Amino acid sequence: MYELADRRYVQYPLPFLWLSSPFYAALGYRGLYIIPLGSVWLVWLCFLVACRKLGVRGWATSVATAGLIFASHLSLYSAMFWEHTLAVALAFGGVALLLPAKYKMLAIRRGLIGGLLLGMSVCIRPECGGIFVGVALVLLLARTAVATWLSFISAGSVAVLGLLIINKMIYGLFLGVHSLQQVESTEAHVAHQPAMQIASGLFHDLAVYCPMLIWAVAAAMLPCCWRILRPIQTQVYLWLILVIFAVFAQLILPNEGGMQIGPRYFLPIVPLIGLVAAIQLERLRVHAGPMLRRSSSVLLALILIAGTCTSAIGGSISLFKNYHYRVLPVLKEIQSLDIPIIAVSNQWMAQELAAALDDKIFVRVRRGADIQMLAETMLEQNYHRFLWVHWKDSDMREQYVAGLHIRVAPHGQYGQYHLFAVTVTTNDRR
Repeated sequence: MYELADRRYVQYPLPFLWLSSPFYAALGYRGLYIIPLGSVWLVWLCFLVACRKLGVRGWATSVATAGLIFASHLSLYSAMFWEHTLAVALAFGGVALLLPAKYKMLAIRRGLIGGLLLGMSVCIRPECGGIFVGVALVLLLARTAVATWLSFISAGSVAVLGLLIINKMIYGLFLGVHSLQQVESTEAHVAHQPAMQIASGLFHDLAVYCPMLIWAVAAAMLPCCWRILRPIQTQVYLWLILVIFAVFAQLILPNEGGMQIGPRYFLPIVPLIGLVAAIQLERLRVHAGPMLRRSSSVLLALILIAGTCTSAIGGSISLFKNYHYRVLPVLKEIQSLDIPIIAVSNQWMAQELAAALDDKIFVRVRRGADIQMLAETMLEQNYHRFLWVHWKDSDMREQYVAGLHIRVAPHGQYGQYHLFAVTVTTNDRR
C-alpha cells in the first residue's frame, strides 16, 4: 500500500488481488501462493500443447520443457507472491491458442479468446502489451480473416479498457499505481535510469538466467533450422513478437526491477524463447548432419547445465540466503520480545515480517511526526512501549513534544534491519 498526496494505492494489480483473496480467506498466507504456483503449472501445460501443435516430437519437447522448468528463472517466481506468473500464463495461453494454427482459417472464437487472454495479461503487467501488439501484427501479416483480427483486437481492448475505467473510478488515474512509476522510487530512492541502460541490463540478465536465449540466437544462424514452410512461418512470427516486446518494454519500464532473481519484467517472453528453441531442436533432429547434431547437443547440454546452476540451484540458494541472513534474525528477535506493537519505516518490512508474526500489530512510521502521532494514540490505548524497525541507524533518542516524553533506545542490528525500543510516557512521569 502506498500513500501519496493523501491517497492510498495498492501495490499489486487489482485483478491479481481479487483472484488471490478467496485463497487467502481459505488458507491464510499459504493461500497467497496458489495463483503464482498454479500459473506456472499452466504455462508448462500450454507449452506442451503448443509443441504438439507445431509438430515438435517427444525428444525436442522434453529437452525444451526441461529448459523452461529448470534452466530459466520462471519457476522461481512460483514461490513468490507476485503477479508476474499470472501475467505470463495469460499471455502465453493467448499466444499458444493463436500462433500454431492455419492463420487464414483461424476461427473468430479463437480470436476472441486469445485477445481476451492477452488483454487480461496487459491488465496484470503492462509490459505484456508488447506481446499483444506483436500478436496483432503477426495476425495481420498472416492475412488472418478481417473478422477474426477485429475480434482479437476488440476482445483485448475491452479487457484493457475495463481495467482503465476501474482504475479511474478507484484511484482517479487510468493506469493506477503504475502510472506514478513509484513502485521502487517511492521509498527505496531508486532513480529512474535511461531506457537503453535498463534494456541492456535486462538482456544481460536474461541471457544469464535464461540461457536458452543464447541457444535460440545461435541456432537461428543455421540454415537447417529454417526448412519446411510452416515451422519457418511460426518461428519468424515468434521472433517478431520477441523483437516487438523488447522495443515496447524500453518505452514503459521505469527501472531494472529492484530486488529480484532474474529479470522479472522479461518473464513474459521466457516461454516464447523456449518455444523457438523447441522448433529449432526439431529442425536439427530432422535435417542436420551427424557432426552438427553432436556439436549442437554438446552446446545445448552446456547451456542447460549453466541455466540450471544459475536459476534452479543458484536462484534457490540465493532466495534462501536472502531471507535466512536478512530477515530471519530480526524475525527471531521480535518473536522473543513481549512487545505487541511493531512500527516499520517501510511497507516492505511489514510485508516480509507480518506472515510469521500474526500476534503483532504493524504500523508504518516514516518520520518523527509519525512517531509522535503513534505515541499519542498508544497512550490513549494504555500502551507505553513499541518496537521500531528501521532499515538504517537513527540518531533520534529523546523527544519532549505535546506533553509527551518519547525515549528511543537502540536495541541492535539484526540482519538488514535496526531495532529501536521506544518508550512513551507523559512529562509528569519522568
